[in-house]
Amino acid sequence: MTHYLKRVQATNTIFVACAAITLLSACRPEPEIEATPPRPIATVTVEPTSGRTARILAGTTRAGQRADVSFEVPGLVEMVRVDEGDTFKAGDVLAQLNSRSLQLVVDQRESEVREARAALEEAQQDFSRKRRLNERGWVADAGLETATAQRDTARSRLESLQARLKRAQKDLADAVLRAPYDGVVAARRIEPSQQVTPGQTVFEIQGVDGGLEVAISVSETLIDRVRRGTKHSIRIPAISETPFQGIVTEVSTQASVGSSYTVTMRLLEPPKNVRSGVTAEVRLELESMAQRADAATDPATVRIPISAFVPADANRANVFKYETETKTVARVSVEVVELLENDAVVSGSLAVGDLIASKGVAFLSDGQAVKKLGAGVARYNP
Repeated sequence: MTHYLKRVQATNTIFVACAAITLLSACRPEPEIEATPPRPIATVTVEPTSGRTARILAGTTRAGQRADVSFEVPGLVEMVRVDEGDTFKAGDVLAQLNSRSLQLVVDQRESEVREARAALEEAQQDFSRKRRLNERGWVADAGLETATAQRDTARSRLESLQARLKRAQKDLADAVLRAPYDGVVAARRIEPSQQVTPGQTVFEIQGVDGGLEVAISVSETLIDRVRRGTKHSIRIPAISETPFQGIVTEVSTQASVGSSYTVTMRLLEPPKNVRSGVTAEVRLELESMAQRADAATDPATVRIPISAFVPADANRANVFKYETETKTVARVSVEVVELLENDAVVSGSLAVGDLIASKGVAFLSDGQAVKKLGAGVARYNP
């Protein structure tokens, strides 16, 4: 019984102590919740849209005057006079076919022409004789008409055989392949005793007086912004770091491999002794889409960094504009007109000179208090 009373007294003591602690806690005031400090942000000034943008594209040099040459007649290669890298003058013999069979054809055609010419002379004499006799009434009109027809037939046959002779003579001449202009052999594709067909490429040649070109591949998204006659900067690292000036001479209308289009530029003052196939770097100046748009429908555009906006739906994006008076950011919706290398051309409520957040915009919200980085009292180490 004594132990039971002691246990009850101890329990009561603990209860009273807990009650006292609870009352003291209820009387103590709750701590104040500290306000969230402004978020530091990096800012950038909205810039105007420039009229042109640039892309650095790789290309290769090639001769402005070049051709794949071939024989116009079939035959067996008898002689090849040039090799890769050899230079030649206009009219020089590059290669020759065996022409014995062609010469036989020419001889046959010449013989046929001689026979036809003799037959025409005989028919002409017969016509002249019968015409005189017809005038005296000694030959009927039907006889004269027959003589006239025979003369005309002989003349037509002679003209046909003369045309065939010219063709045979041309084939004989075409058995000798001559250079069309001064140049150099870029590639040789035939050997003696090789059978060739008309149109088969036997040499790739390059002219020495045709200048130098650079060919580049432009993607389908940019090709509509390239114009013939525009000038661009071209650098050939293997030759010099000094850029050369080039002008666009050709813009292909059909895509090649990878949905790209070939653009050809001619160097206005090409360096000497530059081989074909040398790597070149072209700084391609492109019209901006905003510049190409119709002035009546083109909205005001500005230029901002790509890191300054968060993509929304379709071509829309969100930009956070810094409000100087309230030191907060306001979410502004813009339309992305064009994506450049590091920047974007946008249209909307932004104006040139506005301050916008340039980094970490995905963590900002509309009306959020912020602090510009670099603002405030400058501190220096003593």
